[in-house]
Amino acid sequence: MTFEKAVESFEQAKKIWNTTEATDLLAQAKQSIANRKHRLAVIDFAISGDVNMRDAGVSVAGLLQADAMLASRFEIIERRQLQKMLEEIKLQMSDLVGDNEKAAEFGRIKGVPYILTGQVIKLGKLSVTAYILEVQSGRQIAQAKVSADDVHSLEAKLPDLSRILCMTPEELKEYENGRAREEAGKAQQPGKPFIEDLGGGVNLEMVWIPAGSFEMGSPNSEAGRHYDEGPVHTVSLDGFWMGKYEVTQEQYKAVMGTNPSHFKGAKNPVEKVSWDDAMAFCKKLSSKTGKNFTLPSEAQWEYACRAGSKGRFCFGDSDSGLKEYAWYDVNSGPQTHPVGQKKPNKWGLYDMHGNVWEWCLDGYDERFYEKQAARKRNPVNNNQGDYRVLRGGSWDYMSRGCRSAFRNRFVPDDRSYGHGFRVVSFSP
Repeated sequence: MTFEKAVESFEQAKKIWNTTEATDLLAQAKQSIANRKHRLAVIDFAISGDVNMRDAGVSVAGLLQADAMLASRFEIIERRQLQKMLEEIKLQMSDLVGDNEKAAEFGRIKGVPYILTGQVIKLGKLSVTAYILEVQSGRQIAQAKVSADDVHSLEAKLPDLSRILCMTPEELKEYENGRAREEAGKAQQPGKPFIEDLGGGVNLEMVWIPAGSFEMGSPNSEAGRHYDEGPVHTVSLDGFWMGKYEVTQEQYKAVMGTNPSHFKGAKNPVEKVSWDDAMAFCKKLSSKTGKNFTLPSEAQWEYACRAGSKGRFCFGDSDSGLKEYAWYDVNSGPQTHPVGQKKPNKWGLYDMHGNVWEWCLDGYDERFYEKQAARKRNPVNNNQGDYRVLRGGSWDYMSRGCRSAFRNRFVPDDRSYGHGFRVVSFSP
């Protein structure tokens, strides 16, 4: 009798016994089934396009075979064991590549219920399509695709491919809905503004940031890099509205009734505000306007700062160009300056580099980028801990800290001369 049949029989017996002990035993049996890993064979991927990519099918299969996400769900058959199983029925790996019927036949003979394989295509861009074949039915029960400009970028995206393959139906639906929102968000052009009237002639300008995906963090080769900026990983975000400028002193006073800043100036960014103060501002602003305002997540902030760029700064890699975009220790005075006096990035955001540090929603975790939570759509580190994240550099900081990927942190009640913020919203 199979374990599943035993559970079914036990279910019938429970109706007769109807005891707490029987119910508990049944729950344990069902949980055991749910937790049991099914065997999975990873077959070399078929190749199409550039003949120089002949080894890519083997490489992709090897990388997926070692993937931690797949290993958490399946019992992955080791490559050496898989070769031995094939030899036992007088087959070679090449016999199964691109032939689902033969792969399913292998699975049935050797008692392997699931096969993972797919195709690598090189037509301009590199793309990998992977799917999991259910041997018993011959159906593809999961499929995912990723694309990249080169082999290095493609390798970095394979964990995303594994994540999609391992999604439950509910998770996949949420993911697909997110993709639909992303496509809808692209219909609005970056930089499209809306203006919120705060009263007394004070306005808050917001800029549309379109949905999309980007590579978050910095590579090991980046000058000035800190270890907590890696590994580089792909992040996908829904569209949102972001403050065109850092929150100014007149805006803060219009909402909160006070101005705590050390460097006074109506158009200067508000500073000497803690993370708690910034969140209180967002809450009161939301109540005042009937819209939902909050601090940007760390991922939203870096995505908006980069505005499609991939270098150290939104404009490139050289420190020499930073003076045109930022107030920092070289040119600040030393003090803050009115917002919007330097060049904006390509999405129309000012002072993303320098002037004041900007509080983000996330708690700080130096190893957060290594975790699966960092790769979810719209990621936020809600495990607050002792510190909150700040981004962007400030008037008193060196160029290294103004980089797009640089991560700073302070306790949430700290009120420094260099700490300010900007807001985001999801409803214009």
